[in-house]
Amino acid sequence: MAHKFNFTGFISGPEINKVYQMADVFVMPSVSEPFGLVALEAMKNGTPVLLSKQSGAAEVINNALVTDFWDVDEMANKIVNLVRHPALQHELEQNTVKEASKFNLDEPARKVEDCYKNAISKGVN
Repeated sequence: MAHKFNFTGFISGPEINKVYQMADVFVMPSVSEPFGLVALEAMKNGTPVLLSKQSGAAEVINNALVTDFWDVDEMANKIVNLVRHPALQHELEQNTVKEASKFNLDEPARKVEDCYKNAISKGVN
């Protein structure tokens, strides 16, 4: 079964989107990922996402498969079911793109910038 997996390591630039689009599923079993921008990258490319319940991303993303990070059997079952059921895979692909389009960094960046400007105007160092 190892020939069905590709552990790429670090990828940057335009290759990232190509890899997401080639993938059948993106799995993020992290317990320390506070939000999961990488999960959003996968979603924006229409890649179905499997998250651990313990990740911050699982708290705000609705169109993803979710399981406990330590439950590798359930994780494997969800991956196999996703690959075996094209209708489920297609539904997740469509829904993840829609959901990911609602997230952007413009508003949070503006709020941080406003905080800095406010601190500077008050002479806070």
